[in-house]
Amino acid sequence: MTYNGVNGVVKLLFPELKASDVFIGMVKTKAERYTKYDGSYKMEKILEFLGKKKFPLITKSSESNTAWVYSTSVKLQVMIFAKADDFQSMAQPLEDIARRFKSKLMFIYIDITNENLAMPFLTLFGIEDANKTVVAAFDNKLNSKYLLEADPSPSNIEDAVLKEKCKIDLCVVRITGSSNMFE
Repeated sequence: MTYNGVNGVVKLLFPELKASDVFIGMVKTKAERYTKYDGSYKMEKILEFLGKKKFPLITKSSESNTAWVYSTSVKLQVMIFAKADDFQSMAQPLEDIARRFKSKLMFIYIDITNENLAMPFLTLFGIEDANKTVVAAFDNKLNSKYLLEADPSPSNIEDAVLKEKCKIDLCVVRITGSSNMFE
């Protein structure tokens, strides 16, 4: 979406957006609502922005979008293989995690009951029959893979993403407040 001049429309649709003479961004129907472009107005930079930001926070894999998903420039991908009901309980916390890693990591949900989509990836990890949620990560730049062996809770997924894929190891040693300190 390119916008030039009609500040009232932008203020109505996006009240938290600072008005300027030129607005380039993408309007989305999912959790993000819109993504603003802040770079230089050069075609290659705008196309790079569109390529990295075109996906929702969590992309649901389907037979019609697999080529599009796997050809993205975002090479670090976290895949959540789960039944639809199990994924729904994880979706909101995972969106919060995905928002923090937008453009660096791509979160992909694959319905584990769809064997045509799920099994080709699961067999890479030696999983022949999956009945419970599986979380895997692929670094398509380095051709490496990672399987989360802990409980696939959103906090364990975030820890795995930070430690294994982003090489960030966070350890909280102390939390202090006005009257208490916890270790």
